[in-house]
Amino acid sequence: EQAEKAASRIDSQGISLLRPGSGFAAICIAYMAGIVATELIVFDFGMPKAAYHFYSASLPSLVAFPQCLRIVCPMVGVTAGIGSEALRLFPLGLRKSGKLRNVLRAAGLLLLPGLLSFVTAIGAVRAFLREWSPFPWGSRSRGLHHLEEVRLWHVVMLLTFLVCIWLLRRAENRQG
Repeated sequence: EQAEKAASRIDSQGISLLRPGSGFAAICIAYMAGIVATELIVFDFGMPKAAYHFYSASLPSLVAFPQCLRIVCPMVGVTAGIGSEALRLFPLGLRKSGKLRNVLRAAGLLLLPGLLSFVTAIGAVRAFLREWSPFPWGSRSRGLHHLEEVRLWHVVMLLTFLVCIWLLRRAENRQG
């Protein structure tokens, strides 16, 4: 009997994670955090030549269809999850709903440091690609400086994602 209760609780929690809400948004953010962590560990801290080849292929894919869906779909999922959760909790008000406060904190983090780090990292990658060019007019030392900027902004992005996941999971587990 206890096993059946536990199985139904796990099943209902699994289904609730797939509905738009804070749990679904946390899953989408975790997916994006995985991408950023992979880029950070494998390319930003790896050999600059490997980073150059990876970013040369990866950067154009952010605007090319269907490759851009790897970023667009999770962003839409986060927006739908946070938006639906905020709309559902908004009638309770900020004073009464700790869940709403956590959801709005996560949204604020994604809008300010999250978006800033995304845009700035793309700019630093573009500068790195321009400077670390295989052609003779590139400056490898300036290229390395830009790769350090990419690394910094990826760290900021990853930390922002992790705090957002924590806030959204906390909102999911709060009672009021």
